[in-house]
Amino acid sequence: MKRFVRKLLSPGLVLCIVFSICTAVTVKVYADEVNQIDEFEGHWAGETLSEWVKLGLLKGDSNGNHNPDKEVSRAEFMALVNRVMNYTAKSDSIKGFIDVSPKKWYYDEAAKALNAGYITGTAANKLSPEDAITREQAITIISRIKGINPNSDIGILSKVSDSTKLSGWAKGPVAGAIQEGLVTGSNGRVSPRANTTRSEAVVILDRLRTDTKVYCFSGTYGPESGTATAGNVVIASSGIMLRNMIVTGNLEILEAVGDGEATLDNVIVNGKLVAKGGSPVIIAATDVDSEVRGDADTGGSIIPSGGGSIIPSGGGSIIPSGGGSKSGGGSIIPSGGGSKSGESSGSGGSKSGGSSGSGGSKDGGSIGDKGGGSGDDKGDKPSPRNTYYIRQGAGGTNNGIDWNNALTELPDVLERGATYYIASGTYPSYKFDDPEQGNAYIEIKKATVDDYGTDVGWKNGYAAGVALFTDDKGPIFQFSTGYYIIDGQTGSEDSGHGIKLYNPMNIEPHKGGNCMQIPTGTQVRHLTLRHIEMEDAGWAGSAKDEAYKTRTVYATGATAHITFQYCYIHESGQEWMLFSNPKSDFLVEHCYFKNGGSGSSDYHSVGVWHRSSGGDMNIHIRYNTFENFAATGGTGYISLGYRGDPDTPTYSSGYYIYGNVFKETSSIAGPSRAIGSNGANGGPFLSDVRIYNNVFYQMRNRSGNITLANEGDNNLVANNIWYKCDRDPSLINIEENNNIKNDLTYDPFIDAANGDFGLSRELPGGMELNEPFNKDREGTIRGKDNVLDSAH
Repeated sequence: MKRFVRKLLSPGLVLCIVFSICTAVTVKVYADEVNQIDEFEGHWAGETLSEWVKLGLLKGDSNGNHNPDKEVSRAEFMALVNRVMNYTAKSDSIKGFIDVSPKKWYYDEAAKALNAGYITGTAANKLSPEDAITREQAITIISRIKGINPNSDIGILSKVSDSTKLSGWAKGPVAGAIQEGLVTGSNGRVSPRANTTRSEAVVILDRLRTDTKVYCFSGTYGPESGTATAGNVVIASSGIMLRNMIVTGNLEILEAVGDGEATLDNVIVNGKLVAKGGSPVIIAATDVDSEVRGDADTGGSIIPSGGGSIIPSGGGSIIPSGGGSKSGGGSIIPSGGGSKSGESSGSGGSKSGGSSGSGGSKDGGSIGDKGGGSGDDKGDKPSPRNTYYIRQGAGGTNNGIDWNNALTELPDVLERGATYYIASGTYPSYKFDDPEQGNAYIEIKKATVDDYGTDVGWKNGYAAGVALFTDDKGPIFQFSTGYYIIDGQTGSEDSGHGIKLYNPMNIEPHKGGNCMQIPTGTQVRHLTLRHIEMEDAGWAGSAKDEAYKTRTVYATGATAHITFQYCYIHESGQEWMLFSNPKSDFLVEHCYFKNGGSGSSDYHSVGVWHRSSGGDMNIHIRYNTFENFAATGGTGYISLGYRGDPDTPTYSSGYYIYGNVFKETSSIAGPSRAIGSNGANGGPFLSDVRIYNNVFYQMRNRSGNITLANEGDNNLVANNIWYKCDRDPSLINIEENNNIKNDLTYDPFIDAANGDFGLSRELPGGMELNEPFNKDREGTIRGKDNVLDSAH
């Protein structure tokens, strides 16, 4: 059985819980990548908060502050739930609520919440969107989302010391949520009437996201007959029996069990079973597909009872979590099956010796008072086997356990929840088709001198140079499933990228003429590529016999939640990117696109083309550089929407293009526009298209134009600069505000010839914008860092 490991909740942090919030703005936004956030340091939920920022689920305010202990409003909560649960359909019943104005940012979010059915209102015609959301309200909503019976048995509430404070309508949902492991407590309380903070919100919603259950009140959990399934499970109190459950991730028994007992009856654990409590864990017919650990430091033990046994069905080992022998404070007494060695068969992926993993909640927390503890899981314990190492020409056993025994290329099957470090070298093309397992990511990382996993066998020379993936022809990377992160870790603009894809063959895209492909008939969600160079077969002139045919990124399958960051994409015969079936949520930021397209009429091409055919797309294209695109006809650097049948035009919305630089340095370059919709009058109909703070430099002929097929709602071009362009731009079917169109008599940029498009002097005027449009490429508010920004 293929192991599936997720990171457990941190043991000291099982005392607070509810959801997260995105700062209220007029559009959905992605978070900037943040490596360390000072206000999260030492916070009880800091690790989870930081991860949510990285995933784009948690945003700061206009000053970049995340305010983890600030209360959450009902509207903010609705917005977050809609994003996490991907609720997009809207209900017309929103018109019946007198306290939700169409002019408010949360109008659409409330309409989505009503359609999803988790919000009913505080009165017949009121939603109270700006009121703080109480804990019992939040738990009730979570219960509705999970499909928990509102008339659940409330017997478990006898274990809750402040249950008398629960409203009558909340008793069933709260009891059901406790039984589902969604709600824990602080000193036996759930504080139902208290308002929910952002950090509490993040933690409870992260449990939904990662399918993690935490049990804090004594009692029996799991169905009386049949089986239930959970991703990860944490037992955080004594007197708990868990029965008839399949745990696809890890099961951890915390020190809080104290002198009591925890019982597992007919529980299958596919990940790790870790006992840290001071008293025995009673096992009855429990099947473990990985490692079983007792903690020698805290005196924890795992004891089969009643003829039951701990059976490592996947051939794993039974080991003390302290990494030592079975003697000392703890004991592990298996009755059959598996190795009893004191070491895991895997290798450490963390230089600190701490465990690593993905997909799980890292911080505990409950609806109650916040607990202490750092949440670190460090020490001398062997690390779980969810980190692998790849090095061209490696010797040893080639099982990926460390750099001495590294795999020589990516294995045919990748492990969900695992990280793969890859050294510099040359590697063949690869198909990513591992079945998805919940939201467990697979991460491929270029090893660097700062991040390379284990010290065993490591040499700094493994970090020097690039990890090059290439083959006789493309696709070099092909994705048929989602939840992957491919990270070169270094490189920006047009140099220094840790991973490179190179397609040498100039053939039609469907025959292999691309660096990256998502084929027809597949569905790929949650795919992130960072710090990757993609070089295609070549870029030639406008003559037909010189035309190249390749499309560097070619996606005809259904896609959603796709992210490109700090990538360099160049020498493309047709599109740099073509997504012909995008659904929603697409982010391209800090990328460099150079030399693409064809002047031959035989090869229709667009730089970045999103052939979206309907819905709220939430596409952000920001802080990129686009240099030299050649095309004929009604094409350009960026094309939005898809015309389809002229008699039945498509409708879509949510396109945000800001902070980019478009420039032409070659006589070959020069399409008919910079940005536009696909097709002439008749479709598509686009709304909420925002084009802000971009620079158009030395654009030839008509290539600085912005053209939409039809007028739409909330479409605006503002705060852009055209300089040294052949023509003044035509802005067709779109409103404009405060643009500079070849009007300047001086060079406004610091050093445009060398790519520095910061302003050399302040420009008057400027339309004031909301977040995220008011930030420069470095993420600072325009004008706040004493450095002039790239648009006014």
